[in-house]
Amino acid sequence: MKSAEEWFLTNGLQINKTKTNYLLFKTKHPNLKVESWSCESCSELKWVDYTKFLGLYVDNTLSWAIHIEDLCRKLSKACFALRNLRNYLKLSLLLMVYHANFESHLRLGIIAWGCNSDLEKIFIIQKRAIRIMLKMPPRDSCRGCFRSLNILTAAALYIWEVVIYLRKYPQIAIKYKYKHHYGTRSKHYILPKHHLSMYENSPLYAAILFYNKMTDELKMLNVDTFKRAFKSYLINMEPYTVDEYLNFPM
Repeated sequence: MKSAEEWFLTNGLQINKTKTNYLLFKTKHPNLKVESWSCESCSELKWVDYTKFLGLYVDNTLSWAIHIEDLCRKLSKACFALRNLRNYLKLSLLLMVYHANFESHLRLGIIAWGCNSDLEKIFIIQKRAIRIMLKMPPRDSCRGCFRSLNILTAAALYIWEVVIYLRKYPQIAIKYKYKHHYGTRSKHYILPKHHLSMYENSPLYAAILFYNKMTDELKMLNVDTFKRAFKSYLINMEPYTVDEYLNFPM
């Protein structure tokens, strides 16, 4: 906290004592307990288990459960709006409403929380939105519908965002680049070694895992062409889960 305080002072900033709180990040089964934390020139800060930061609810175990619960409420409201509009708007306009009121919420911060197993809850609501727009019965399968509407499934959107981040900022994984002793065009990365299972939920680990799955031909494309090609690939694949993408024959 002292380092943060010094940085604020150096940059002409001041801690808002009434709005500042802190989280103690930990694994899900810790033995550590902290009651309070204070610094020299600010009043005692409030210790919380979760807080809202840049539109995301961040909890102290990075489970993202609170954020996903809040997101489910927002997406359900978007479905309600689509249901009220579907008898008055043609499909092209409904898709505009979907992207503005549904996918915009779904996309926010998905690179961080998309690893959560509760992504399935989000996907169920997303399929509900698809059925509403296409006026389908509640139990009809949505296979093929995402493809026909040119929409990424929740899992595909997570995969796309994570991989595009790695392509735009390859320096984040430069030390994991696989080095051959002979000439090759392969662009594989070595998965980082780790001791905690929660590390496998990190964006970096996921990005390398997803990126290694691709063909070398796709990896050789420049960033802009790659973005279009990879999105088209995911839309055509229409993966319902991350495992479906990883097990799909390239």
